[in-house]
Amino acid sequence: MSDEFYNTWWITTKKQLKDLRIRDAVLEKSCSSPITDRNIAKFFIGGLFTQYSLIVQNLCGCFDMLTTAQRRLTIGKLVDASVKRLNELKETLVQLDFSEYIYVDGNILECKLIPHDVEIMDPRLMCERSLHMEDLWTAIKNGETIYVPPAPPPDEVIDANTQTPDEDEEEEEGDHKKLKKKVVSEVKFRPPVIILTPEQIAEMERQRRVTEAAKLLQNHERARQGRIYYNDLDVQRKIRFQIAMRVYKEDAPIETRTDAAICIQRVWRGYIVRRDLGIVETRRRLLIGMTDPSWKPISEKILMEKNAESRRKIRYQRFREYVQASIDERARILRVIGPRLMEDITDEIRVWFHKWYDDCLNFDYYPTEDMGGSILIVRGETITTTEWLETRNRVVDLKAEKAKRDAAKKAEKERKKKEKERLKKEADAAKKREKRGEIEIRFPDFAAEEFKLGFKEEEELWDNREDSPKPYLDIIRDEGCYELQLEIRRQVDELMRIELELLNIALQKDGGKRQKRKKEKKRKKKVPKDPTGHRSIEDLFQELVDNGIIHTYPSAKLSDFLGDYSYGSWEARKAGFDPPQTLGDVRNAVMLNCILPMGVASMKKPKSVLIAGHCQSGKHLLANAIFNETQCVLFDLSSKVLVGKYREKKDITMLVHLINKLSRLLQPSIIFFDGAEKPFYKKIPPDEVAEDPKKLGGVLMKGIIKPITPNDKVLVLGITNQPFTAKPQLKKAYERIILIPRTDYGSLYLYWRQLLMAYHGVDRNMNLSELALVTRTYPLPAIKALIEKILNPIRIAQLQYKPLDAHEFVEVLLDEPPPIIDKLWTKYLKWFNSTPLAKRRAYLMRLQEASRQAAEKGAKKGK
Repeated sequence: MSDEFYNTWWITTKKQLKDLRIRDAVLEKSCSSPITDRNIAKFFIGGLFTQYSLIVQNLCGCFDMLTTAQRRLTIGKLVDASVKRLNELKETLVQLDFSEYIYVDGNILECKLIPHDVEIMDPRLMCERSLHMEDLWTAIKNGETIYVPPAPPPDEVIDANTQTPDEDEEEEEGDHKKLKKKVVSEVKFRPPVIILTPEQIAEMERQRRVTEAAKLLQNHERARQGRIYYNDLDVQRKIRFQIAMRVYKEDAPIETRTDAAICIQRVWRGYIVRRDLGIVETRRRLLIGMTDPSWKPISEKILMEKNAESRRKIRYQRFREYVQASIDERARILRVIGPRLMEDITDEIRVWFHKWYDDCLNFDYYPTEDMGGSILIVRGETITTTEWLETRNRVVDLKAEKAKRDAAKKAEKERKKKEKERLKKEADAAKKREKRGEIEIRFPDFAAEEFKLGFKEEEELWDNREDSPKPYLDIIRDEGCYELQLEIRRQVDELMRIELELLNIALQKDGGKRQKRKKEKKRKKKVPKDPTGHRSIEDLFQELVDNGIIHTYPSAKLSDFLGDYSYGSWEARKAGFDPPQTLGDVRNAVMLNCILPMGVASMKKPKSVLIAGHCQSGKHLLANAIFNETQCVLFDLSSKVLVGKYREKKDITMLVHLINKLSRLLQPSIIFFDGAEKPFYKKIPPDEVAEDPKKLGGVLMKGIIKPITPNDKVLVLGITNQPFTAKPQLKKAYERIILIPRTDYGSLYLYWRQLLMAYHGVDRNMNLSELALVTRTYPLPAIKALIEKILNPIRIAQLQYKPLDAHEFVEVLLDEPPPIIDKLWTKYLKWFNSTPLAKRRAYLMRLQEASRQAAEKGAKKGK
């Protein structure tokens, strides 16, 4: 698609965003008083959540496909603001239901949409890292070494004066022989390194695939011919055996054979007609989308992905050009404008000095850097000479001034005390309302200012500009001048403070009076020492790569995690019940808690997320999908990775320091724990004692999770299949906990349909509902293995004349017990119900159940 298409898309999306902001503001004004009805609050907030979900998808698409680097920076501000607003609405819905799973089906129906339209699947809003860090990560992904330690210093040369000439000659001869042997032994054959172009690699890959396909066809054809040959031999052997045993029957009479031929022809012709009618009906159903084809052409999808990838490459190249242009233009500005700008600022401040000396024979205090420095002087926000003279000449009543100051301090103290009491009362009232099952919802919009700044910048910079492949130098020049002015002004302020100090000393010597100022006690902030400050980033990066902590990850998408939505949960929650979640709800929760917040820097986001579930529930698939969707650098701190490494306490401290330092430099970053329960084991299993899995348990919370700030794109992600074997500290360490449920009917129906309809001979009208019902609680990988076991090559060949029946799967399932029994699943539910959010949810359910029973009793009494 062309630039014109994406520009039109962006203009349409921007207009929709402005309309949505107007509706959001109107709703906020109309709901000035807090909402106390839970269902009404969910309906209003769910409507905004639905609209913002649609807008975020469009914004992310524009942000991904537009190639103008400078315009993408402006669009990125609106994307960040939209994601922040979406996150605010999501958090409000979570607090309404005390659940990580959100249902807005009523609002989806009102907008005439389906749940798939609202779900955000591929945001792609991750901004590029710095070019140096991106190059380092690309080199690691390509298997390159980014740092080689320097060679050790040469051995000390032995003093020749301490040896005799004979010894020297013998040693020289011995050294010459050793050196000759060493050189001969070190000379090895090294094959020439052939560097292939991407086109040559693609051609070799194509030839390899063609060769494998040809070999596969040859093997099948030889096997077919062999079966025919040995089948003919078997038939001849049987005929010879029948003749030998005198049981061979001669041909029937001609009348009998004629009748048999007519019967066969009648049956065959009927079969042909039914087959043709079935083919026509199948084509009609395929045309109108009532059935799934066994093969779908992917040429258009491949072409779209290829075009999108080419645009991303162009975008990345233009981003590099923009960065280089910014560096060059800033260097030119510093070279051309810098000296003149420094002189202008210096002259301006010296004029201020002269004015004070001429009017007051004194000098004012220089504003500190925290207050703004000389910017306050330029703005005229410092005390004037007239005000200073009036203050000096006025007779001051010390007691009155002291009483006034004491009264002001007392009033400020009372104000703080009242504010503290007010906040405490509000917190107590919120707790009491929660105990009574009541709510008080408002509509705060903390992203409103960011929306205004984003729209203002878009209008000022881009409304009258066209997209250009080259960066706009005037924008770079304005930004560079502003940054240069701030930087030079800080340097000038340091020089002027020194000059003012010298002027005050000279004024004292001349007999003038220098202003006395109370020295403020400056609290020096303790800056922690960097134990790796003497080492380069490449060195630290390579150390973690060599230890297996930083490594690449397999490709995966969030859409690969199959699962259907829970279509009845919205009505159930509206009625006051607690429905079970489905796999589609888990996928949506992972997107909103793990992927989407990683694309925004300054936003309150979860620091740590735990994904719990039984074996083969898809935890690793979700983890790999999170890694790929966020385009993160992976820091794997699983116990199996750290076996035999960082054993001592000082080594663990150094590891934590490396993780905290590099995760901020390489963000977005994910710190991953496979087996998150192991650092908090109640009792270490005997076969894991050698791994020392609890070595990071004491530093995980305080050393890794707690230092993460809202401005960091860092997430601690853990997966576990045995959460009940850990101490309660596991639930405290992870802010968000997502439990993957057992497979449900809807998800299983989709999975069965996707796998079985890929076989051409399977009936399109096969009853999959009974298979979905029978295989409930079976994990999806077990179902895939079951299909591969039954549909072997022989059975696939028989599909044409022996249709597949659902009972074939049921017979095999009867021989195997269900993998996830109720007793095991009860353990997961018991553990999950002990988490903080689940406890609040259970308390709310008890209150709603009691009110529902009271209402039913009142209705019975009324009758």
